[in-house]
Amino acid sequence: MTGSLCTVFQVLAERTAFRHRRSHETGVWLREDGYTALNLQDLWSFRSAGLTIIDFSPFVESRETGADWEWWFEDNSGAFGAAVQAKCLKDGRFDFGYKSKGGSPQMQRLLDYCAHMGDLSPQYCLYSGLSDAELLAISWSCPSFPSSASAWGCSLLDGIVAAQLLGSGRTELQYVLSRSWPWQCIACCNSGAQSPVGMATRAFSLGQRLRAQSDGGNAAFDVSADQDSPAALAPSMQPALPNRIARLLDSTGISQLSRGQLLDEWRGELPRAVVVVR
Repeated sequence: MTGSLCTVFQVLAERTAFRHRRSHETGVWLREDGYTALNLQDLWSFRSAGLTIIDFSPFVESRETGADWEWWFEDNSGAFGAAVQAKCLKDGRFDFGYKSKGGSPQMQRLLDYCAHMGDLSPQYCLYSGLSDAELLAISWSCPSFPSSASAWGCSLLDGIVAAQLLGSGRTELQYVLSRSWPWQCIACCNSGAQSPVGMATRAFSLGQRLRAQSDGGNAAFDVSADQDSPAALAPSMQPALPNRIARLLDSTGISQLSRGQLLDEWRGELPRAVVVVR
């Protein structure tokens, strides 16, 4: 795959939208982990010197983690990180209240994971393949690109906003996507700046815009033992990549690390993958 990182994010959203529509046409469905694996494979194929993807899935049981991936963006201003849970549009809504058999609610695990790590903002990556009628029902906020069904193939939603939507019973696509932004904005948009900005600055700015969609309503789950307000787990810039990420990038490879070593670095809880963009 060639082109800028912006173009790659756009192409992956388009592919996801196509695959989602094909699921309806063929009855052969991809789950969230299938879309995520395909997108991370394709993103890895971009082979940018500033892009690193490390797969933890051999070390992680899905019921044990709240994050499908943890991604970090770094530039001269610092670093921004988020834990991401993927969710597919199905029957016109997003199942934020999903609970695996014998496990805890998926959303609670995501929020707990971010609170436990202390340096991450919770996000959802939403996969969809919209019809023309569905597209018309969604508010479009991005000033840099026109609205299109392909752009909504992959979109980002703040985790606290998702918890508020679940708490109010508004999980239909028109409510959810109208509070989301296409994920290409994390690689394409300068957030109103007159000159290009770095990756961390762009990602942090998008994180703030996603959180600004909060309506102050009650979240469906507690954010942590001592914080359950929409201000909790707010997007924040860190002065540098956290030590666990820096050491992972400096290591000789994931194959050289044991599950025990990884669990030590991640305080006993692993995401399924780590993505670092610099």
